[in-house]
Amino acid sequence: MKIAGCWVHYRRKFHEALEVIPKDLRKQSVLYLIMNQIRAIYREERKLSGLSSDERTAHRLLHNKFR
Repeated sequence: MKIAGCWVHYRRKFHEALEVIPKDLRKQSVLYLIMNQIRAIYREERKLSGLSSDERTAHRLLHNKFR
């Protein structure tokens, strides 16, 4: 079985939750840390844009810290 999820939808929910926290407290929240992790995933994915599907999968398996 393979789990697939859309990070856009996950990110949106975390972003919405982060917006209700007062600005001066956001950087101290767990939600802020989660958003940073999602940003890191997006940053890595941009690097893979020119690769084939198999190459992207191989790269993710080697470099994914969220296994």
